[in-house]
Parts: sequence; C-alpha cells; structure tokens
Amino acid sequence: MSAPSDPREGRYRPMSRLLRSGLLLAAAAAVATLLLDGPAAEVAGIVMVALLGGIPLLRVTWLAGRWLRRGDPRFAALAILVAAIPLAGYLLGR
Repeated sequence: MSAPSDPREGRYRPMSRLLRSGLLLAAAAAVATLLLDGPAAEVAGIVMVALLGGIPLLRVTWLAGRWLRRGDPRFAALAILVAAIPLAGYLLGR
C-alpha cells in the first residue's frame, strides 16, 4: 500500500528554483567582481548587491500575496512592512 499523494506537494518548487538561481547568479557576480577590473567589476558588484537584496524582498512580497489570498491580512501587512524597510532606508539616505 502506497502513501497518499499530496496535491500541494510542489507548491513551493517555483520559489525554491528562483531562490537557488538567485544564489547562483549572486555567487557568479561575486566571482566576476573579484576577477574583473574597472567598470566591469563595479557593475558586477552592483548586480551582486541587487540580487542579495532583491531576491529576499521578492520572497517576502510573494508571501504577502499568498497570505492575502489565503485570508490572513495580519501576516500580509507584516510582510509588506518588512518589505518596506529597505525602501524607507533608501529614502532616508537620500
């Protein structure tokens, strides 16, 4: 007798792929920053920092949308506040 299948088994697979791909891209950008010289190294460094900051923010906003769809506005509001912290830091630093 086999175990019953879970229809929700793969629901996190797309986000998992995105996070893994982002990690690999950030690592490649870090290596490129070390190996390249001049403006190319600067661009690679900017890409690395953008990936390291942007991918977790993308995950938080994805979770906020998921919580809104599931009817949990408290968690969604908290996720939106967490996602707004870098924006507030940027605006305050200008």
